[in-house]
Amino acid sequence: MTTPFDEEQEEDTKQTEEQFLLEPTQT
Repeated sequence: MTTPFDEEQEEDTKQTEEQFLLEPTQT
């Protein structure tokens, strides 16, 4: 059972991961 919130969270995580991969890591 997937809730709309769950789907939104997943989408958000995907976007964040993409940004993290695209952006250079500065530690």
